[in-house]
Amino acid sequence: MKERSCQDLKEFAEQYYWNHVARFHFITVMLPGFNHQMVFPEKFVKNSKDDLSENVILKGPSGNLWLVKLLKVQGDLLFKEGWKEFVEAHNVEEDLYTSRRKRARPRQIVQENTEQRSLYEVHLVSNRRPVTDEEKDRAFWHASELKPDNPFFRIVMRDTHVYKHHFMTIPVDFVAEHLPSDYQAADLRIANGKTTYHDVRLERQNASVGLSGQLWRNFVQANNLEEGDACVFELCSTDRILLFDVHIFRVVEEVAPLDKQSVRVREVAF
Repeated sequence: MKERSCQDLKEFAEQYYWNHVARFHFITVMLPGFNHQMVFPEKFVKNSKDDLSENVILKGPSGNLWLVKLLKVQGDLLFKEGWKEFVEAHNVEEDLYTSRRKRARPRQIVQENTEQRSLYEVHLVSNRRPVTDEEKDRAFWHASELKPDNPFFRIVMRDTHVYKHHFMTIPVDFVAEHLPSDYQAADLRIANGKTTYHDVRLERQNASVGLSGQLWRNFVQANNLEEGDACVFELCSTDRILLFDVHIFRVVEEVAPLDKQSVRVREVAF
């Protein structure tokens, strides 16, 4: 009887904690591979009454805020895009314990003394020499000359594609005619002596579909794509996975590697 009472008390305490405490947290150890993604504890996910937003703000020891995206995979919830940058910025190491807190949903009241903090995102910084309009036109002309047998589209890289925000919209007519609606990722293939593949996320925003986020940014940085570079995306396969061959026509042939930089993008209430 006493054992049953203790069990009842434990269950009551847990229920009270998850339903009434204003904020709660979990502690987890950083396991191998943690720098690419971090899986939430099952109990934390199960007892989170509020639907967790796709975008989460992490506050580091310095007080700076980092935008990280949540991803649901077969019932698991994990930090994905933006997590790697947070790890690198705070020198998080394997076997290190970290704590994460979740606040209860705030009341719909704006407090006059709400603290403002800075939200950061990762930008890529060009080290390329200044270029001319003639050089940009030449890159576009070379891309226009390529006409693959497979379905394809051409894009001239803009600053929002390669330096900041990192969202590249795929032409609407190409999406409608060639892209199945159930695909969420694509492989981008570059032939550069040895063929390299990059897994990239397909994101749908209203009526637009594009290549987005950290994985697209990784592709941009790995291949040193710059504003004005013209790319031809050739759809080679839709069998189980979308596969594009990417043909790059550079404004400047001499490559100057891109730098990665954390940039304050706006102030948010916290």
